[in-house]
Amino acid sequence: MSVGRIRRALRLMGAATLALFAAVAFTPLANALHGRLAAHPQIGRADAIVVLGAGVSTTGTLSDSSLRRAVHGIELQRRALAPVLVLLGPSSWPVGEAPIRGTLARAMGVPQERIRLVTGGRTTREEAERTREALGPDVKRILLVTGAIHMTRARSLFERAGFTVLPAPVEDTSGGGISPEARLALALRMGEELLAQLYHRLAGYI
Repeated sequence: MSVGRIRRALRLMGAATLALFAAVAFTPLANALHGRLAAHPQIGRADAIVVLGAGVSTTGTLSDSSLRRAVHGIELQRRALAPVLVLLGPSSWPVGEAPIRGTLARAMGVPQERIRLVTGGRTTREEAERTREALGPDVKRILLVTGAIHMTRARSLFERAGFTVLPAPVEDTSGGGISPEARLALALRMGEELLAQLYHRLAGYI
């Protein structure tokens, strides 16, 4: 290929990149795509409410996503939709995510005997496996709490682990992107999730 053709190709790529950036940042495109990708709730009675992890700082503070998911799961349990509230999160120093969430659940009125902490899962697939091990074969139907975009992949992984899943998504991204920065962040999050779904399908996990 000649130098002239290479330059023209690079200019076209640059123009396409700028056009995509402008469409994502300054139009409702990201929000529209989010509306198509985000899972919708199917709230009903279940054997357990399972709240997936989302991160904790080294100072023992739940991330915004982790807090939103935990509170949503606690609210579902307070509505008596399931006898057990399962709070997940990887083990970390000095305090893991799951124990912090357990403290929050008790402070919000959930009895200790209804709380089950599941630690150590670093990926959604590991969380599904550890949840199955913790709950045993008798628990079939779960309310699954995670991010609205993450729900599709999470639901598939928990179904592979033998659960019947009722989605109980929480909006833990900038889904209502009202600024260029928020819409770009939302587009990046959706791109990451689509790549993760592709990887899991190619690997045979879902």
